[in-house]
Amino acid sequence: MVDDDDASDDIAAREKRHDELLQQVAHRFWVQRMTQQEIGDEFAFSRVSISRLLEEARRRGVVRFDVGAPVDRDRGLERELLTSLRASSSRAAAELQACRVMPALHRGDAAHRWRLGAHAAAVLASHLPEGGTLAIASSRTTAPLVRAGHLLPKLAFVAELLGSSDRTAGMVAGGDLAQTIKAVHRPIPAPFIRRLEEREFSAAARSRIRAAIESAVQADAALFGAGSMRRFDGTGVHAPVSQQTLTEAAAAGAVGHCLGIFLDSRGREIPSVLDAVRVGASPTELRRVARRVLLVWTPEKAPIARAAVASALVTDLVTDETTARAILSEPVSSSTE
Repeated sequence: MVDDDDASDDIAAREKRHDELLQQVAHRFWVQRMTQQEIGDEFAFSRVSISRLLEEARRRGVVRFDVGAPVDRDRGLERELLTSLRASSSRAAAELQACRVMPALHRGDAAHRWRLGAHAAAVLASHLPEGGTLAIASSRTTAPLVRAGHLLPKLAFVAELLGSSDRTAGMVAGGDLAQTIKAVHRPIPAPFIRRLEEREFSAAARSRIRAAIESAVQADAALFGAGSMRRFDGTGVHAPVSQQTLTEAAAAGAVGHCLGIFLDSRGREIPSVLDAVRVGASPTELRRVARRVLLVWTPEKAPIARAAVASALVTDLVTDETTARAILSEPVSSSTE
């Protein structure tokens, strides 16, 4: 008489072997480009049996197909950009791992942003595990990721890097992405830029904010954008920041801003009045995330893109052809290192 437990173990073992077979057959057909006959010869199966296994692999999700924005790349320009940026400072050389450049197709702003979001998703997908956490600095720049969310693995959490209690049009990328991919959204419970006249946060509020930031910087990967000195949208209810603040920061040497922090051309932080009222992860805290993806486009952001790389904030840069060429044409500041 066969013991029930032994029978169950035998069934489980057969199912495991069959699942492994599906993966092996699918990999040979779709990745190694072997024919069904060649695969059948290797496994001693008929071509009809291989065809059935391939169909089962698709039906059970072993093989998945996505329809979305093209993710074609300019690999020559990527290599040139990576070499140039790494040569700008020893800190950049130590941190920057890859550049991804989207060729210019001139199909309109909306399509352009959508394709950039797909490129950012492709980079993030290679660093995010199933059930992982993505940290995001919600802004108009990172919003294109929402439409490309289907390209990401199944995530458990989407955590905000910046204060995000106020929902303003076009600036809720983290919340919208979490809803799209059915992940849990972890906001920072405060406005990104607190009004100067507002009362200080209570001890309890500060504790909640600190816990949310700590959660975000423990993410598997992060996506953030950068702003030029022409404007500062922020994510708060009373953005943009005043022109006077921008003028003062520019006079002090700022070429743009990341995470609400102004940076000079060498990637050094420029103090400003915003430092006392911004809510979110600091550059130092962001560097705790292993993979930090900067998504940036438009030539006016070339100076801040180079500065962010010089500051060792960036491990992966995603941009378009026009912006990549503008970054390459930017003068390289001599490093003090």
